[in-house]
Amino acid sequence: MSLEKFNFNKKEGFSPKKKVKKRGFSNFKRAVLISAGLISASPTFASGMEQNNKPKEKAPTELLNRISQYYQKVLENNESTLGYFKKDGNLSADKLELVEKEYKLSEAKAKEIVANPESHYEKIIQEVKNCKQELINHFASKEFFEKVKKDMKLDDKKTHEKQENLINNLNTVKLVIASPDSISSLPNSYGLTGAASYSEELHRVVIPFSEVDWEEITHEFIHAAYRSIKELTPDEEKILYHNYKKEKGVSKETNKYLRNPAERIVRKTLLDLDLERWNIKKYNEKFTHEHYLKLLELKKRNQLDGAALDLLNTTTEKQLEKIMNTIAYNDAVKDTINRNINNSNLA
Repeated sequence: MSLEKFNFNKKEGFSPKKKVKKRGFSNFKRAVLISAGLISASPTFASGMEQNNKPKEKAPTELLNRISQYYQKVLENNESTLGYFKKDGNLSADKLELVEKEYKLSEAKAKEIVANPESHYEKIIQEVKNCKQELINHFASKEFFEKVKKDMKLDDKKTHEKQENLINNLNTVKLVIASPDSISSLPNSYGLTGAASYSEELHRVVIPFSEVDWEEITHEFIHAAYRSIKELTPDEEKILYHNYKKEKGVSKETNKYLRNPAERIVRKTLLDLDLERWNIKKYNEKFTHEHYLKLLELKKRNQLDGAALDLLNTTTEKQLEKIMNTIAYNDAVKDTINRNINNSNLA
């Protein structure tokens, strides 16, 4: 497995997300610490995992060193961080207590990773494999096949081709593991930043070597499966674009981003997966008013994931039903088709 210097001068298709969890420090702490010079950008080296790499191959020594250095820096900054906020005096006792708890959790995790960066790296790789396999099962399912065939009015051969394209895109996408700051430091064409990214031009997913997040990783691999929007039909693009309600309280750029069909199909797919996880709706069931009410209840209790919240906030009930019930590509995950699916490039 080779080590590459991550070149951010190349045109990258970043996938920014709202409410991004900043790695290592919370948002309000991070802003203060940067201005105080207590933290700085981490190295931008990355591990490139390509099609012919062996899944069990160890991480490059240099990458492991970078991971260890990053978390050593977290450890070094933690004591200064806590002291800074205690002296600052602008935090309430409750907030200061939360900072102290975060400091202790961050310190314990950082020490563990510094002591064994390879174990941390292996956890990231395993999570990536799990996310990718879940999506492959999704696109290879019998229900998915039947839904695509019916909604797109295709014969068996064309339907299988659609499935194979999505699965092949997942099997051939390159994975780069980079420092979190190097990913989140550069805005995309909407002026937004994110915790991970997908480049359609390079067919490459970039994720941070800090704590992994299922939704973030799956988000980028869905982009990869669709090659942004190449696997969407014109009708699907129209449905995703026109069934949109402007979200209040966010910028014009954010609304443009969230309305992009490439972002809409990702959130629709993630919502399908979440509805199954939450035991609200099976993939082969029609999305109904009752399902919508259950989502509203989860939103009221602040229990929705980011993708589901984005989709709910940018659609009316009628628009959401239209998207969920007429976009063929994401409605079934149960039985895997008895086909020779090539999983050799699972990271």
